[in-house]
Amino acid sequence: MDKHHSPACVSHIPTCSERTIDFHLLNARRKLGSVSRQQAVSAAVVCGLVMPTVISPTYQCQK
Repeated sequence: MDKHHSPACVSHIPTCSERTIDFHLLNARRKLGSVSRQQAVSAAVVCGLVMPTVISPTYQCQK
């Protein structure tokens, strides 16, 4: 999760609150033994749990 995909931005998906996003990210960090979101993402990529994608640098969260 990078600066373009903050919990507030992701929570604009219907039925996903910012609290829900934070809850799941915290659980993922714990399970991966990570201390930060960036470390958790790296660990998930290395473990093959997620595939990295390229985001256009012009993308901005709509508030």
